[in-house]
Amino acid sequence: MRKMYLLPIVLIGALSYGQVGINNVAPKITLDVQSKTTDGSTSEGFLLPRVTGNALHAAEAAAVYGADQDAALAYVTAAPDPANRTGQVEGMDAPGFYYFVQAVTDGSR
Repeated sequence: MRKMYLLPIVLIGALSYGQVGINNVAPKITLDVQSKTTDGSTSEGFLLPRVTGNALHAAEAAAVYGADQDAALAYVTAAPDPANRTGQVEGMDAPGFYYFVQAVTDGSR
């Protein structure tokens, strides 16, 4: 009985190629997202995680970010308090997109 289930699983895996398309039946890259409308009638785009600089500092202090989160992207809605501007959030002085770099050795980003 198990052999009968193995063939469809192998075929589905071979057909998928590991690529995902959203609003797209023929993805050209690992994640290929196309807009649903092109006439401006709806908002289109990605909504990334939004956090405050203080929350990001607390997550870093709690060792939430490590090697597995290297290159994580977040939108910081408010700069951290001056006392919290250490480590990964050291250079955050305004809202904007920031990314996590796991191996910072010289303090630069």
